[in-house]
Formats: sequence, structure tokens, C-alpha cells
Amino acid sequence: VQNVLVTELENLGEKVGDYVFAGGSFTSVDLTGVTEIGAYAFYACTKLSSVTLGDAVTEIGAYAFYGCAMAEITLPDTLTTIGSRAFSNSKLTSITIPANVEEIGAIAFLGTTALTEFAVDSNNQHFSSDGKALYNKDKTTLIAYALGNTATSFEIPNTVETIEQSAFYKATKLRSITIPTSVKTIGQAAFKSCNNEKFTSVVIPESVTTIGKEAFSSDYLTGVIILTEDVSIDSSAFKECPSDLILYCKSAISDLSEDLAAKVYLYAEEKPAEEKKPEEKKRRGLFGLFNRHS
Repeated sequence: VQNVLVTELENLGEKVGDYVFAGGSFTSVDLTGVTEIGAYAFYACTKLSSVTLGDAVTEIGAYAFYGCAMAEITLPDTLTTIGSRAFSNSKLTSITIPANVEEIGAIAFLGTTALTEFAVDSNNQHFSSDGKALYNKDKTTLIAYALGNTATSFEIPNTVETIEQSAFYKATKLRSITIPTSVKTIGQAAFKSCNNEKFTSVVIPESVTTIGKEAFSSDYLTGVIILTEDVSIDSSAFKECPSDLILYCKSAISDLSEDLAAKVYLYAEEKPAEEKKPEEKKRRGLFGLFNRHS
């Protein structure tokens, strides 16, 4: 089947049911008249490159268009809910969140590596965007970063308090990231697989109190400065980082695994020069380099 036309759903009401077309090989679908798209409805339809939504859709379910091939999709003003992973691993290059969307599920755009920008209708009361990233309305939560944009650096706005789960997952074009002192929580896998050989260091400010599972799991990250003295770090926060990873910390951190604890270097701001060991001088010099670029 090369084309599926869905306009009358007498047997399903006005809903495309869960899993109904999952794994299908068709290339286009017209959903005019449909009000709800169920979970996994078009899951892994890897040839589906054209999707037409009518003016009636209110909900797109979890995983609904996971892995689909469409580069663009126009979301109607009637839409209120986008489920978790709804567009994950799709080929979307841009997306506009309409005015009436109230809920976007967890990691709805995970792995959309071609996505160059987020746009949000200015009348939306729940979400906002600066083009490169998607936020809640007041920009206290960074939800997702547009992985396909060509920027090599990004400064998180100083309004952000929470970096959501997998927000920068696979942001491989980034060489540097600036985390402001407003940030308190860095979610699970927030910077996982930011695998750029130039992205080797990051400074975690004193405001951060929680670092989630695999938050900085990255192939090239070798130097991390943790300025906070009171932080909960998941034992897998730096999983898959190179074996020569060093954590520069102000104080011992009890939550670290035994393996990570062995990589911790404690620095003292005012330690007399004559007491420094040669290796310590080298590492403190590296701290100074980070500090100049933070």
C-alpha cells in the first residue's frame, strides 16, 4: 500500500486507534476529520513522508509519529496535547507549536537530529522558544534543543532553573555550553551523546543541586568543574566518559560511585603555591583556563 487516506473513521469514531498503522510502508496519510491520534498510531512508519492534519485534531498520542520520515508537519490550532516521544527520531526540520497546546510529553522530540528550529505561537500560554530551544512560557524550564541547527556554542538563558531529560541529547554540533547560575536541576541524559571532539569540558555552577542519570555521558568529556558544594549526583552521571575524565570539585561529594570518586580533584582557592604538587599545578592551571571561558 503506497497511500492511505483516512477521512472517515466510522468504526473507530474520530480517533485513529493505538498501533493501528504502526510499521506501515505507505508514504502519505490524510487525517482530515480526525480529532485524536492514538499512541503508536504511526510508530516506525519509516516511509511516511507526508502527513496532513485537519482542523479537528486535539491530541497526538505518545510515540504517534516516532521514526517517521516527514520533514514537516502543520499542527492545527485545535491541538492541545502532544504525547511523549510523539515525534522522536523523526526527520522533522522545523516545528511550530500552536497557540492552544497545553501539554508536551517527555522527550517528544528526542533524536530529531534534522530539526533546525522550534517556533511557538506568541499566543501560547504554556510554551515559548528562542528558535534554538523549546521552553515553558517563562523560560524557567528548557525542554528541548534543536539538534539540527549549526551553532557550535549555546548559552542557556539565565532564567532557566531546570534542564529537562535529554534536552541536548545528540547535540553533536555543540563545542561548548554555558550553564547559568539560575540552573538548579540537570535532568537525566540532559547532555548525553553530545559527542563533538571539541566538547571536552563543562562548568557546573554553584546553583545546581541535582545532576541526573547519564546527564553528561559523552565520548569526549574529560574535564568537569563542579562549583557547588551541595549537590546530588547520580552515580551514572558521567557514564561512558573517557577514562581520563577528571572532576574538579570544591568539596567531596558523597553520591559519587567509587569509580568516579577516584577521578575527583579537590581544589582550594587560596592554597599557597609552595604547597602545590607539580600535577596539582597543571590541573589548577586547567581550572583557570575553564574559568576564563565560563
